[in-house]
Amino acid sequence: MSRIRRLSTRTLSSFRIRNFRLYFAAQLVSVTGTWMQTVAQDLLILDLTGSGTAVGIAAALQFLPLLLGGAWTGVLADRLDRRRLLVVAQAAMAVQAVLLAVLVLTGTATVELVWSMSLLLGLCNMFSLPARQAFLHDIVGETHLANAVALNSAVQNAGRVLGPAAAGVVVALWGAGPAFLANAVTFLVGIAALLAMDPRSLCQGRPAKREPGQIRAGLAYAWTDPVLRRTFLLVAVVGTVGYNFRVTVPLLGKVVFGEGPETIGLLFSAMALGAFFAALFTASRRSPTQRLLWGTTVVFGGSLLLTALAPSVELAAVTLVAVGAAGVTFMATANARLQLHTESDMRGRIMALFVILVLGSTPIGGPAMGWVADVAGTRIALAVGGAMPLIGVAWAWLDLRREQRDRLPEGEPRAVGEAA
Repeated sequence: MSRIRRLSTRTLSSFRIRNFRLYFAAQLVSVTGTWMQTVAQDLLILDLTGSGTAVGIAAALQFLPLLLGGAWTGVLADRLDRRRLLVVAQAAMAVQAVLLAVLVLTGTATVELVWSMSLLLGLCNMFSLPARQAFLHDIVGETHLANAVALNSAVQNAGRVLGPAAAGVVVALWGAGPAFLANAVTFLVGIAALLAMDPRSLCQGRPAKREPGQIRAGLAYAWTDPVLRRTFLLVAVVGTVGYNFRVTVPLLGKVVFGEGPETIGLLFSAMALGAFFAALFTASRRSPTQRLLWGTTVVFGGSLLLTALAPSVELAAVTLVAVGAAGVTFMATANARLQLHTESDMRGRIMALFVILVLGSTPIGGPAMGWVADVAGTRIALAVGGAMPLIGVAWAWLDLRREQRDRLPEGEPRAVGEAA
């Protein structure tokens, strides 16, 4: 029992901090609403167009601002008070959700207007996401950072279980409009939690000074450090071609299996269920190792390949549990590894690059995977998403071998070991 108690204490260590408890509870509510809106919006677009490419365009527009401006807002996250920045961004996202609900409830929604709402949400996320990633360090400090990142992944994926399931029921009974209104309310909960935090307990550190070339300096910092470079490479591959579930999962349910919103919500929930328990496992680990990062990349790619081959909804749900588990463990490990390996005055820029590669790459990967699904089939799109992470791991291994060969004196053994 003492071992179980120690494991539980280590897994939940960040809950000793009041500001993190507030953040965690608010995130659970907010992420649930966000996923409810995401699934409802994608179902609305499929009803309006029947096109996977149209869903991919909506995903692309949502993250295009992050791709184009995320590096700049990462600099802002290093310069400004991140808590205040998040309050403003949450208020703007609540307004966007209300506008989307009004379009649906008044019967004026067209695919072009829904796309414009996706772009507006993307502008809000451009300011919110880099600051939110770095804000975890402000809340818990370096000692609890890896644990907090994993617990944050757990709450993100608990929302992925609750949100799509709720969206499937709400859309089936009342349509997409009420789902959008519910999401607007959840942002108010997030704002209240941020305002209730004790700012004296936050540890953002000294803000970065306003200087020329700060974006370029952040990119150079990420590329010249081999640990950051290899981690970012894998994040780029997984984020661009693997993490397009909002395009591929609805198509898997509707086009491949011929099912409706309830089944699509079930598939999302199966993936998120695996992700939730994997996040708790990650939270119990003491450090985010390279072996865990590479191993979960391989499992993620292999599970997506199995999903592409699944002959039934039930088997697809099982493989998506593994996809969710490997995906969240990979992302949490990469996130913590990057933050722990980064100087404090670079954290906003490094985390901006992280979210650009995870989410900002969607304007490339979303339409591409939607196009592949339309032209070659949804199963081929899933297979491509599974194969590319395996290639990425091979590249990272070769890069590590090259680094060790250049670093070691001639004649020394050149076995591949754990990088810093």
